[in-house]
Amino acid sequence: MLLSKEQINRHTPEMADLYRTHLEEELVPGLIHFGVFDQTLAGEVIKAIAAIKNYGGQWFLWGCVVKPDYRGQELQKQLVNERLEYLKSRTDNARVYIEPWNSASIANLQAAGFEYQGQTIHEDGETIMSVYRLEWKRD
Repeated sequence: MLLSKEQINRHTPEMADLYRTHLEEELVPGLIHFGVFDQTLAGEVIKAIAAIKNYGGQWFLWGCVVKPDYRGQELQKQLVNERLEYLKSRTDNARVYIEPWNSASIANLQAAGFEYQGQTIHEDGETIMSVYRLEWKRD
């Protein structure tokens, strides 16, 4: 589900920690957040989070993290579909850069309609990593 400002404010520290720990990424301004939660007596517990961002007029799916205890429940697939549904009224395409070893995520993206567009080298500080670019087009 699309997160409200209240949910983002309440969960920012945990979201930042999840992105840093699992993706080696920091939360950046301008992200639109989506999440899946468990409702407990203690309140909302994050099961999975993901985001989208518009860079120069182009929409990108940005990091998706599913907590280890909740993997295997198709939460990433759910968040891919929710983000695409959100984008359908805003754009004709979206992109995602993904590391080539991440076969489970690539399979989820391809199942959602993304197509392999090629490989590129992305420089992130001192780290150079190979990533795949997939693109989805609306029918």
